[in-house]
Amino acid sequence: MLTVVLLEPARLHRPGTSLALFVTTAVVLLGSPGPGIAALVAVGRARGLGGLRFYLGLQVGLAGAFGVSAAGLAAALATAPAAATALGVAGTAYLG
Repeated sequence: MLTVVLLEPARLHRPGTSLALFVTTAVVLLGSPGPGIAALVAVGRARGLGGLRFYLGLQVGLAGAFGVSAAGLAAALATAPAAATALGVAGTAYLG
């Protein structure tokens, strides 16, 4: 069962509360590296410029994952023309 916790309405309407909460959340989320970057930093510290091979491998792996994802999406859209149209409309709405 999903439980929703609501904040007191009076606290939400104080000037600056929402902005402060947003800024705090953004700093925490954007300031925390993912596992790939954390591993890259660790390898770079341990091996110096020898970590460039690890970086290259990381980039090749990410490019491969991107390629497989794009191929899967293209195959799904090729089999469902309505989904391709819906994705185009959603993309246009997002950008417009």
